Amino acid sequence: MHLGKLSLGEVLEFAVSVERNGLAMYRQFAVTFAGTELEKLFDELADEEVKHEEDFKRMLGEAKVENLPESYFDEYRQYLESIVNLHLFQGKKVEEVAAKISDANEALKFALEFEKDSLLFFLELKNLVDDKDKAMVDKLINEERGHVLKLSKKLIS
Repeated sequence: MHLGKLSLGEVLEFAVSVERNGLAMYRQFAVTFAGTELEKLFDELADEEVKHEEDFKRMLGEAKVENLPESYFDEYRQYLESIVNLHLFQGKKVEEVAAKISDANEALKFALEFEKDSLLFFLELKNLVDDKDKAMVDKLINEERGHVLKLSKKLIS
């Protein structure tokens, strides 16, 4: 997938998409693991993804839709392309891939990798948003780190 030259608005739209994918994944896992302790964890993480999506939509509504600075373009485009490819799972929707996972440890590992990829993206996003939004992105980054920690703890328990 070739993204071409991106605007900040497009980057924020991608952030919304990342959160929607996370929501779809966690909802699918909550169904798959209904009646187990994992259902509660995945439901909780799904609820947090909804909040994150709302935050990015707010930022998108307020964003100045201008092209990214030239200094970011090549490296950033390549970085986003790699994340897009990871999150698209070779053309399959995340919930389709998640629906095929029935082993708890596999689900936790899958979700953990998804969160790590998302965290990397959000760390980069912080460099691109207006100063007034940096605190919100920091909050989201910390929440994504919390997701990684929750999933990691559950995986090793």
